[in-house]
Amino acid sequence: MIFVIPKGRLMGPSLQVLRLSGVEVPDTAGRSLALRSGGNTFLISRAADVPGYVEAGAEIGITGSDVVEESGNDVLVPLDLPFGRCRLSIAAPPGFRGLRDGVRIASRYTNIASRLLSSRRVSGSVLKLSGSVELAAVTGMADAILDIVETGRTLEQNGLLEYEKVMDVRAQVVVNRVSWKTKYREMRALISRMEAACNGGY
Repeated sequence: MIFVIPKGRLMGPSLQVLRLSGVEVPDTAGRSLALRSGGNTFLISRAADVPGYVEAGAEIGITGSDVVEESGNDVLVPLDLPFGRCRLSIAAPPGFRGLRDGVRIASRYTNIASRLLSSRRVSGSVLKLSGSVELAAVTGMADAILDIVETGRTLEQNGLLEYEKVMDVRAQVVVNRVSWKTKYREMRALISRMEAACNGGY
């Protein structure tokens, strides 16, 4: 089976859940991005690329629900996981007048931001950035940002306020739809073991 494991803060808990589910996980201490262990292949990827790899042919991966929502990749989500919890929120400097016509939003989540404006029937623009999106609001290049919030300290340090939570975020298991059909028993059994590991406090 081909697993896609996200780099960063989700990697440790992801490997732990798999380990407790009976999967022999590899040593990820080196620089290799493709590892083999227990007859399985493990691809080490940016969280944002996990749904793409899974849709393209990898069988199972773990990433954030924000990534799944933003990517639009055609993958199955059979299980929510109890880690990676945070929220995707609109933040802006004090005095922000809300989502109204002409609003400029900076975000790495451009698809979610565009859908949000459309759902509110608001005409605005979305500036795509990949990092330090707070800077766009601080400099006035955008009226607000749409970004992940955990503790809120980064917003506070940059003089921004959290105005509205758009969605709760948590880690999710994503599965290739074809593999789910062709290897259903094997994959369903693994998902059940992962769920049991999570319910046991992993």
